[in-house]
Amino acid sequence: MPGSDDRNAKARLAELMHEKLRRNADKSLLAYAQYMVPSFKVNHHHERIAEVLEDCEAGLIDRALITTPPRHGKSLLCSVVFPAWYLGRHPTNEVIATAYGSELVSGFGRRLRNLVRDPRHADIFGEDAALSPESRARDMWLTMGGGVYRAAGVGGGITGFGGHCLIIDDPVKSWKEADSPVVQSQTWDWYQSDFHTRVMKGGFILVIQTRWNENDLAGKLLAEEEKGGEQWHKVHFPAVDRDGKALWPEMYDIDYFSRRMRNNRVWQALYQGNPLPAEGNLFTENMFRTYDRMPDIGRMRIYGASDYAVSFGKGDFTVHVVVGVDENDDIHILDFWRRQESSDVSVDAQLALMLRWKPLVWAEESGQIQKSIGPFLEKRQRELKAWGARRQFSSTTDKAARAQSFLARMGSGKVVFPANAPWFPDLKAEMLKFPLGKNDDQVDALSLIGRLIDRMSTGKAKDGPGEKPPALTVGGNLPPGMRGFTWGEVSKHVIDLAKRRRKAA
Repeated sequence: MPGSDDRNAKARLAELMHEKLRRNADKSLLAYAQYMVPSFKVNHHHERIAEVLEDCEAGLIDRALITTPPRHGKSLLCSVVFPAWYLGRHPTNEVIATAYGSELVSGFGRRLRNLVRDPRHADIFGEDAALSPESRARDMWLTMGGGVYRAAGVGGGITGFGGHCLIIDDPVKSWKEADSPVVQSQTWDWYQSDFHTRVMKGGFILVIQTRWNENDLAGKLLAEEEKGGEQWHKVHFPAVDRDGKALWPEMYDIDYFSRRMRNNRVWQALYQGNPLPAEGNLFTENMFRTYDRMPDIGRMRIYGASDYAVSFGKGDFTVHVVVGVDENDDIHILDFWRRQESSDVSVDAQLALMLRWKPLVWAEESGQIQKSIGPFLEKRQRELKAWGARRQFSSTTDKAARAQSFLARMGSGKVVFPANAPWFPDLKAEMLKFPLGKNDDQVDALSLIGRLIDRMSTGKAKDGPGEKPPALTVGGNLPPGMRGFTWGEVSKHVIDLAKRRRKAA
């Protein structure tokens, strides 16, 4: 019967897939995970994490720092499945695993021990990888080959032991701990004086955590790296990316996260991995006004601004922003583009925004960056017929001083942000950190907007040296393929177009 044949075919296919996983389990961490834990659902971020873990096992990475939102499968993969797979491939090596509490890490150890005890584990890796019959404890046990697994809470008993694979999985459990200077200091001292010293020759350290505070363990490791300390292979997964896409939509969709976005500090730290400083900000939470529906831009004066990256491939971002000023002089933030891209892609993104929004004037910084980008920008303007007035501003004063005009408008309640724009949470987080945060490119672009509107409103803003008057030009029309674009869509489209053009050339 047809129904029976379909069921038989599906069953046979499942058997073949299961057998394929078994054959690959000794070489592939994810194959091992799916074979030994069939309920484990693999998402693209698990694939990326697995690549890093496999590189650690192969000796290609000796320091790995992975940050993820809560409940996205990091502990199962990194603290349970990976150590089992690692000891399978290295049955004489030693693993030390730690987490914020001894009970938590003992739970990992119990699940891990059960995997190693499973006959399928020895079938994959051989008898040396099997669990020693003398091993009964959850927090310390041996393989038949003499390998050792030890588990302890952060700050706990690893004195006198060493390991080839050292894991820290979430060193703190609560806001109270994360915000405590005492706990921060104790955790850092333990890492430096105890945990870090346990790495055996050829070994590696793996830190996996949800972010809580700028001074949590990950924050301190990154700060030391910037000072010339140990270099870390870093992998970061925000819950929602800048295009508004959830990291693991099958488990946690945008609706799930929308409720968690209400507390900005929790959202930025735990879910976006971008903890905010507790104090010292120019922009404050109560300054942010938002709108839910796109306002009537027909009654607005439209302006734009660009802050170009100093260099490509060194962590710098290029930012384009479009705003509308209504009859009450309220500034509505309409569109944002922020990417680490080459100059040709960034220029095309600016021109696409100019074509879409037809701004009265577009603000730019004068200086070396404009000298290098200007000729190509003008060439692409002619090619795309993206005419528009451009005004240059000097950058001789410090960033905080340049931000004063925009800051004053926000402080007066004259700036409104789109509440549902996918880029708004990251923009808000950067503004709240300014000028203490690592990145300030988005604030720089908004500062240009403030200075431009000053000039357009009063004519009194001071010109910097070498600034040129705007050319009298006319706006173009959007190409058919770009009409009707909304937040974020123009970015992807422009990047794709530019990359295709480069490839064709």
